[in-house]
Amino acid sequence: KEEKETLTITPFIPETWLNAEGQTISAQDFPTIFGLISFELKMLAHHKIVLTLNTKYDNVPKKLKIGFSKTVKTMELLEKTEHVNDTIATIPVNIKQVIFSL
Repeated sequence: KEEKETLTITPFIPETWLNAEGQTISAQDFPTIFGLISFELKMLAHHKIVLTLNTKYDNVPKKLKIGFSKTVKTMELLEKTEHVNDTIATIPVNIKQVIFSL
């Protein structure tokens, strides 16, 4: 989903997927108004999800968001944990990997 200055990778991830360890959602060189984005979401044990990103921005968005059907408690960015406590997480536009805890 694209808005003026925001790119939302996934506006919503179904709860059935969030309950299935080992499941993966991915897209390669997906075209957006900001450029190409590749991502992989992998569900791990203990309600953790790893997001791996590769972006080729032509125009860098001001915000990058990802939506879930469950509340994200925390996200780990570059060995730093941030509290989210929402179903939508805003992540840095140039991050390569984020670990979410539901």
